[in-house]
Amino acid sequence: HGLSLGAYDGEEMVGIALAEPRPWNRSLWVWEFHIAETHQRMGIGRRLMGELIEKTRSAGLRVLVCETQNTNVPAISFYRAMGFEIDGIDLSYYTNEDMVQGEIAIFMKRKIEKSTTEEISTMVRPSNASAQKVQEVLRTKGYTLQVVELPDSTRTAVEAADAIGCQVGQIVKSLIFRRVETNRPILVLASGTNRVNEKKVGQMLGETIGKADADFVRQHTGFAIGGVPPVGHAEPISTFIDEDLLEYEQIWAAAGTPHAVFGLSPADLEDLTGGRVINIT
Repeated sequence: HGLSLGAYDGEEMVGIALAEPRPWNRSLWVWEFHIAETHQRMGIGRRLMGELIEKTRSAGLRVLVCETQNTNVPAISFYRAMGFEIDGIDLSYYTNEDMVQGEIAIFMKRKIEKSTTEEISTMVRPSNASAQKVQEVLRTKGYTLQVVELPDSTRTAVEAADAIGCQVGQIVKSLIFRRVETNRPILVLASGTNRVNEKKVGQMLGETIGKADADFVRQHTGFAIGGVPPVGHAEPISTFIDEDLLEYEQIWAAAGTPHAVFGLSPADLEDLTGGRVINIT
């Protein structure tokens, strides 16, 4: 049986993914993946692909395969960003007259590994008061996400990735900035590999932003720098989410201290924070 996923803006379909499982080689073959031009660069493609990745994993399959053309550079770049690698080419794959002469089929695949969540059973449940506070906020909001405390520091993205055993890009950096004119906080949830373009974010806000000092961060969030979570703050804070986080099926955020984290999906992060997904670089 085939798999069909759609993305909608109201009643309008703006994205589609069609795939077919091939159990004999434990793969899911994606034969149609398209996002409407008017809705590109909005995170829709990453979310659809994230769903395909989870469907592949839940079906016990181990490879996700797609095909594109050597001339379709944006598609190749997107697939590579989603963890695909070029697996082969076929010079004779296209035979119909509509195809541009000389166009080559490129086959790309992504290996599907077990979720990192399955490997944290030895991590310690939270004992620190700040970490427990974050756990209670998650519970109150109806999530079963588990805060864990690690023996190693997670103060920086690199430290967190090393302690968890994931990619640096899967780490959610909770960065507080100060609006210069109104002296209000703004939270940017950035992928661990990215630096925030403060000028770009400020233009989106219509107000210049600058770095916040430790006292400002603790006053408005209730947490110290290095352990600021995306939720549970002392006051509501306007939030932006780095679109690059949406390329991962699982990400990791701070949970109140430099030693506490919790794993979640990008969709969970959006729902928890109400944040706006943007390009921050």
